[in-house]
Amino acid sequence: MATIWFAGPLRGVLAALLLLLCAVPTSAQTRLYILFAGDGPLCPPTDCEPPRVLEIDVDGRRLMANTPVLHARQNATGPVVTPDGQYLAWMGTESAMTAASYLSVFDTATRWQTPLVRTSVQGMPGSLFADPTAVRLFSQFQYDSPMTVIEPQLTRGMAAPCTGATLTGLSGNGARLFVGCTPATPAAAQMIVLDSTTGVAVGTAPELGSFSAADDDGAHYFSASWGPAGYGVVLSRYDIATGQLLARREISGSYPTGPLVFDARDGRLYLGVSGLAPGIQVYDGQTFADVGRLPPPMLDARPTVVLDPDRALAYAVWTSFAAGPLRNRIMVYETAAFTVLAESNLANDTRVVGMALGPRPPRATNLAANVTGNTVTLEWTNQTSRSIATSLVVEAGSMPGLSDLARLSVPQGQTTLTVTDVPSGRYHVRVRSLNGTGLGDPSNEVVVVVR
Repeated sequence: MATIWFAGPLRGVLAALLLLLCAVPTSAQTRLYILFAGDGPLCPPTDCEPPRVLEIDVDGRRLMANTPVLHARQNATGPVVTPDGQYLAWMGTESAMTAASYLSVFDTATRWQTPLVRTSVQGMPGSLFADPTAVRLFSQFQYDSPMTVIEPQLTRGMAAPCTGATLTGLSGNGARLFVGCTPATPAAAQMIVLDSTTGVAVGTAPELGSFSAADDDGAHYFSASWGPAGYGVVLSRYDIATGQLLARREISGSYPTGPLVFDARDGRLYLGVSGLAPGIQVYDGQTFADVGRLPPPMLDARPTVVLDPDRALAYAVWTSFAAGPLRNRIMVYETAAFTVLAESNLANDTRVVGMALGPRPPRATNLAANVTGNTVTLEWTNQTSRSIATSLVVEAGSMPGLSDLARLSVPQGQTTLTVTDVPSGRYHVRVRSLNGTGLGDPSNEVVVVVR
């Protein structure tokens, strides 16, 4: 299966490009990838623009790339990004009609697109998720079909655990898969939780919900459903191991439009709602008490939202579904104070399918140096993070912050470096991580004096 990720003659080309990237690293930006469906009210189904992926530097507030999708051109699902920032993936079909589905990959460094997997399944594409801690994808090409696990060296199937199985989510640590079961008897619907490596069931929840989320380790399952009268919101939290209902709240005046997102750092739930107070409503994940609201730019808009894993920020694209052309507006929120930091219009008359946040490289810390004669030994700590560094770069400069004297590439995971025969001089040294997003923030800087 490795030939799908680095196929035949492409291996040397990709390797050369990656070496070039390591030799001349670029600064890392917070990259937001937005997948447009390529359809809209003014576009006939047989004469639509192909979907495209916008790559936005949200720190610099600039568009970095606008890439047409070459495969999976219609009925798009995604995108998802691998935690090394190197690959984007999405699913779809080649035509507006429900033909064979594709799972496509996009290399963010080389701008190369290629079909990753083609299936003979006929019908609308199902679900796609990326493991946040490993280069691994989970897909279901069609609802109520077997699931597929895709890794760089292996593709394997995972049997559906029930009738009417729908892959609906992944825990924050990538260890648990959530599969909704909708058998012929609606009363028997439930959520089954699987070990993402073995496919063995590890728990259940007796409710599907219109929208669902999980906590970081998959111990608790959250659902947001329509109220019993067809209006209002019902929030629920279940213990996965026992299936026990731990908390429930019925909320009137609004109805859920999704998505439902859980932030493990502060235990907050984010839910898109419409009604008397539209927006992204924020709740306490333990008690479901109101915490705040992220306001919408348009009263009739629905959000697609991702939370920044390292900062108190939320990125949302609001799409208006009112009569007439579709309207899209991107907004960046400061979630601690529920304030809008930035907003801008995006392309109109096309539907935003989804978006993913490119992972910034983890930061190295606790850099220290030991000098013995002309030998310098550096030691540091690799910070634990959801993102994955593909390598590290040791920089040495004649002044603080410069790298004009040396730049050395270090394998990912290494925490020491010994350099011999270092010329006499004074060096300002720091370590940075590198991945598909670019070069990360520097570690603390140390001054090394070789006499």
